[in-house]
Amino acid sequence: MRDDRKASDGVWRKLPRREKLLRGARSDFEYPPQMTVVSFKAGPHRVIGRLVKCCDAAAYYFFCRLLDKLRGKDTQDARAVHLRQAFRRVGGTFIKLGQQLSLRADLLPQAYCRELSTLLDDIKPFDAHLAAKAIRETCGKEVEDIFSAIDPEPIGSASIACVFQAQLKDGTTVAVKVRRPGIGEVFTADFRALDWIGYVLEFLTVLRPGFSEPIRKGIRESVMEEMDFRREARYQELFRRTARKRKKNFITAPRVYPEYSGDDVIVMDLVTEGLKLSEVLAAVDQPSTNPHIVERMNDLNIQPRLVARRLLWANYAGMVTDLFFHGDPSPGNIFVQKNSRLMFIDFGCCGAFNQSQRRALKQINYHQSNGDAEGMAAASLTLLEPLPPIDIEAFSDELEALYQTSLYAMKSKHAKWWERTTAVQWYHFLSAALAYKLPLPPVVLRMARATLLYDTVAARLDNDIVFYDEYRRYERFAMKVGGRKIREELEEQLANGIDDRHFMIIDKVMRTGNRVVYQLERLMDLQPFKFISDIRKGAYAVLSLFRMALIMAIVTGAIVFVVALVDLFALKPLNIKHICSVLQESGYIVNLTRRVLQNTGYIVAMWAIVLHTVRRILFRLRDKDIFKA
Repeated sequence: MRDDRKASDGVWRKLPRREKLLRGARSDFEYPPQMTVVSFKAGPHRVIGRLVKCCDAAAYYFFCRLLDKLRGKDTQDARAVHLRQAFRRVGGTFIKLGQQLSLRADLLPQAYCRELSTLLDDIKPFDAHLAAKAIRETCGKEVEDIFSAIDPEPIGSASIACVFQAQLKDGTTVAVKVRRPGIGEVFTADFRALDWIGYVLEFLTVLRPGFSEPIRKGIRESVMEEMDFRREARYQELFRRTARKRKKNFITAPRVYPEYSGDDVIVMDLVTEGLKLSEVLAAVDQPSTNPHIVERMNDLNIQPRLVARRLLWANYAGMVTDLFFHGDPSPGNIFVQKNSRLMFIDFGCCGAFNQSQRRALKQINYHQSNGDAEGMAAASLTLLEPLPPIDIEAFSDELEALYQTSLYAMKSKHAKWWERTTAVQWYHFLSAALAYKLPLPPVVLRMARATLLYDTVAARLDNDIVFYDEYRRYERFAMKVGGRKIREELEEQLANGIDDRHFMIIDKVMRTGNRVVYQLERLMDLQPFKFISDIRKGAYAVLSLFRMALIMAIVTGAIVFVVALVDLFALKPLNIKHICSVLQESGYIVNLTRRVLQNTGYIVAMWAIVLHTVRRILFRLRDKDIFKA
């Protein structure tokens, strides 16, 4: 052992080490802060207090109804007025709740929706020092370090926020939207009180169990979205940027200052130029009563007919093309500036569709332009998915009949202007959903309300406007933009030649092809233990033949596509003009498809698919039909 140590003494020695540049400082990785979600808490005592107010309002409502019955004046309009007064009696949060309920035409009759929509946020403003505190906590700076002047009296006071006018240090006039202190806790207490009321009514079977939960959830989400100032600022920024990228400068929104905005505060440009759309409507409806507004419109070159078309353009872009749509395009939230430019404000209520809903909306507009009420009804059902267990055929027939009535009015030259709007179509849609007790998704309700506002205002501005013609114009524009984008990408790729990006695309195509083959194998491999106890022999045979036809069509289309690519890339010279000229040749696709169909290998493959399907059908026909109890 001693000899081993002596032998290793020359190995164990100090070696040079890397010099540490950080001395006494933390070198740990600092993770970015997590996204905060708007959430509030309310204690039981606050919930009970709001519950007492709710009970007081309910007692007032039923007492007024009792008096009406005794006097023989118990009508739906009178009940709607009493409901509005009851919401006003509770005040605060229930003003906003009433406004949200006015959108639920799938739950309440039109008289109630119309009356609740008149609820206004005429709430007393809070003190300016509370606004200064919120600004300081949001920006980390004192008010005097951000603004050169700020008006202590707000220019707008609502149930959620107050809006103050101010000037930045550089002289820019801005609007400062500040959330009311403690309003989140009040909202939370009111919604908890509503939850308790819903649970009791369902327990007593006054309401069907589970009926009120999606309604309460939808309204709660809508109100809480308006409380999320970060989301609102982001919507406004994206709306402004998207309009600028579309190169259509007649639609925009005020610029947001993100460095001064946060959870409780939004700072944006103050809109002072132009007229509010409500003022333009007043001048169009009653020009003799509002000559000063007419004169101002002439000075700004505001053309009502052009404003109407641009409103519809904004609607179609939000519904079909853009990431989201403005959910509250009321005349008070739109300014009309010089040369009929539209400035949208207040993005607290926005909505976004998924791809399935967008396709359904496109189909509704397409069938409407072709006068196809049946197609409109079929596409409308997609907006209601997932559908509850109802008589789909009866609902579709009723919806088709209602749509047919609105189509007749649209095409009539003698119908009133309001009869020729798509607003009538959506009223029919909502009334049919109400009759069949179908609660609509919140995004569909927002879309319906936004469309009602857009179309009604557009028709008031131009009584002769044809809505499906305007949609066709927008559709042609969208197709032109999409085609130009694809053409530019193809020209760029052909000009630059093949690079690593193309090899990655080829790799993705190969992977996708592998997944397609796997899915086709699954379609062909009908496992009896999954279907045998649930599908009768005849249904099994029909389903198998349908899948066989689908597989053959997919395989044929894939082969034709691959052969076309091989032919096109073999062209000399290889450029975009030559490829386009070949594709435009008469009969090119037909001849290409004929070549594939006459190919021996293709014919053998198709016969193999047919024989495989027939064998599986014959095996199933020998079995017995067994169904689960």
